[in-house]
Amino acid sequence: MLFNAPTHTTKIGNGSLALEFNANNTLRAIKAGNLMVSQFETPTTQNAISNIFLREHKGTSFEVTPLLFSNANIETFELSGNRIGWKTTTDNWVATVIASVAELTDVYFYQVEVTSRTDMTYDLVYGQDMALADAGAVKTNEAYCCQYLDHQVFDTDNNGFAVCSRQNLPQSSGNPMIQLGSLSKVIAYSTDGYQFFGNQYKVDQVIPALQQPTLCSEKYQYEMGYIALQTEAVSLTAGQGEETVFYGKLEMDCPKSNVKQANSVDAITNALPKGQWEVVRQVELFDHQLFNDDIIVGKPLTTAEITEFFCEPSERRFEENREQELLSFFYGENHYVTLQEKEKHLERATGHVIASGNNQDCQQAIMSSTHHIFGIFNSQLTLGNTSFNKLLGVNRNSLNQFKHTGQRIWVKQESGYAALGMPSAYEVGLNFSRWVYKYQNGFILVTSFSSAEEPVVQLDIETQGLEEALDIQVSHQLVFGNNENESEVTVSRDNDTFVVSGSDELIAKKSQDLSFIITPSSNLAEAELIQDSETGSAQFLMLKGKLTDNASVTFGGTFKDADTRGISLDFAIEKGLYQVNQDALIKQFSIKLSNDEDSSQKLNDMMQWFTHNALVHYSTPHGLEQYSGAAWGTRDVSQGPFEFFMAMQEYDKVEQLLETIYSHQYIETGTWPQWFMFDNYASIQQEEAHGDIVVWPLKALADYINTTSNVDILETQIPFTSIEKEFGFTEETTTLFAHVERQIKHIEDNLVPGTFLSCYGDGDWDDTLQPANQSLRENMVSGWTIPLTLQALQTMITALEATVNTLLSVAN
Repeated sequence: MLFNAPTHTTKIGNGSLALEFNANNTLRAIKAGNLMVSQFETPTTQNAISNIFLREHKGTSFEVTPLLFSNANIETFELSGNRIGWKTTTDNWVATVIASVAELTDVYFYQVEVTSRTDMTYDLVYGQDMALADAGAVKTNEAYCCQYLDHQVFDTDNNGFAVCSRQNLPQSSGNPMIQLGSLSKVIAYSTDGYQFFGNQYKVDQVIPALQQPTLCSEKYQYEMGYIALQTEAVSLTAGQGEETVFYGKLEMDCPKSNVKQANSVDAITNALPKGQWEVVRQVELFDHQLFNDDIIVGKPLTTAEITEFFCEPSERRFEENREQELLSFFYGENHYVTLQEKEKHLERATGHVIASGNNQDCQQAIMSSTHHIFGIFNSQLTLGNTSFNKLLGVNRNSLNQFKHTGQRIWVKQESGYAALGMPSAYEVGLNFSRWVYKYQNGFILVTSFSSAEEPVVQLDIETQGLEEALDIQVSHQLVFGNNENESEVTVSRDNDTFVVSGSDELIAKKSQDLSFIITPSSNLAEAELIQDSETGSAQFLMLKGKLTDNASVTFGGTFKDADTRGISLDFAIEKGLYQVNQDALIKQFSIKLSNDEDSSQKLNDMMQWFTHNALVHYSTPHGLEQYSGAAWGTRDVSQGPFEFFMAMQEYDKVEQLLETIYSHQYIETGTWPQWFMFDNYASIQQEEAHGDIVVWPLKALADYINTTSNVDILETQIPFTSIEKEFGFTEETTTLFAHVERQIKHIEDNLVPGTFLSCYGDGDWDDTLQPANQSLRENMVSGWTIPLTLQALQTMITALEATVNTLLSVAN
């Protein structure tokens, strides 16, 4: 069964600044060339988080209607004169919104006209997500881009508040800045999405700011740039109308710092497009369950139910409580449970990264997946490289505002399908997550886990105590590449198995044998494929069925030597074996202090979870938010994975690490890239590096020799990396000792003239400390790099002297 999702877009703009809309006139993005003004590129199946909200005053409360989707009474139109329009008609009022872009300057406008059908008082709130960064940077890490936004708020004479937001991290156009305001009076504002939507939004999908008399009017510079502007209240009698205009004025480069005063509203007013417009066509609104924003939230568990699903109260460890309410706890063998109540207090949502148990060797075909508490049962599911070899897309928002991401479960309700959202409880172990939903008179249990040995991940769904079978659909957002909509994805069916491949240029060069295999249980055999209506590329695979007790979906694939088709997993077996393998890695570490059992257990739990994190860093490098990874920072790998394996006395792995690190040393310069990929994509790296990077491999090597006395490693033949050969490895190899000589020569060549002090170069460990005067890079020293260099050299001298003395002693 096929559903063709209309994916064409419409743009209005002036050749520089453009507002881009999806097929149903949902705002997709605001762009200026390669610059993403908005933070998110709204998927075809979703509503934008940017909107204009009409708040009808009802005593001390507000009846809120979004005017740019989604409401039940909306119509939308393509208009003449480079405009887009929306019209909402209710019993009390009619509102039209016209979007336009100035012809000669980079300003966009939303003109909102409200006509009352009865006496009413209302205000408007305009909210716009913000990134002001190159598209590649935004899609790599939205939160990181927002960390560098500087918001300045100005209270103007006649128009109230205007917010000027500048991107302090240089982009291809410089340091872009945008001013958001209104030609009417703005009486309140907020600057970050966490202010506006609130922590509880990820639980109940309710925006608390819209039920407050005014926005908070506080400048908050966090990780979700979102400017909200509230107009002063307007009172109308029946038949009266009022126009309000919001604007955004973009400057591609604001070079020195953010502005000291807001741009003139008069000049902005003069840029407002004039002239009449006509309706060119009414835009058709299409319907599919993925366009439904409804969610199912698990009911809170009772104390008895918490005991039933997890453990007795006496067996809980390290409980967190707030106002006598249990929030989270540890129990059993490395199990952690967080309850729904805790999420109401957290800005960052709880999540987990799992990997198949062959992750103790980074060169294996490892399957990895990312879980999120609010019903993302698998996302960024990868086989091999965690950036490029993706099957499922990433979650780009920690408030669960886009419900198409990754793998989701939809349950049929009277009003249609709703996605499982925030559970009653969420449990994680080393290789699994479990979601517990208290639903109707029973429970829905979802477990996602990895194999202890094979690159396989499986989703198990189970019901308990429900009176009727559940009509469910399991959706999968298909990527087969780095980002959404960048590859043409193909799905073929072989009985009840689905094979996913595609045409991605980079995968074709580096991972030609990659394919993914999705195998549902027989009760999820009905399938629907949602594809791009223009390209035919598969966007979503929907698996459908009736659930009376349990069902499963297994992910496998073919890559390198791995072929996992036909494998099905048993959760209890895989969980137990994974724990056995990790215990073996940490040499059965367990400590018991006779007079401090609490601290003993903390150390034991920390050891297990630090090991889990270390293996993610080592073999599947990425995070819940920094999902673009798949690389080793030269500094990072010389510390984290190296020191972990040293502590575990896994010297074979340490030697492999050192060989891999030194093979990425540049033959032309003797230094290293800031970061590099270590697999099929090893040529992908960042050439420029901070001044301290060259020292870290030397320190690691010195620590290794100092511990093992194995100087024979210096005779190991290792290639260099050649910048001139597009970061490929050299055909000729040299000894590790020759690599060290080249390394030390680079350090000597980069001393401040007339001193023995390392110059600052391109920086040190603090990314943000970069000299404004570029000449200082050669004359300024780093207080970090100098002692690090001394430590590395002294450790190496000590290690070599000790080895020489040992050899002399044996000889004598």
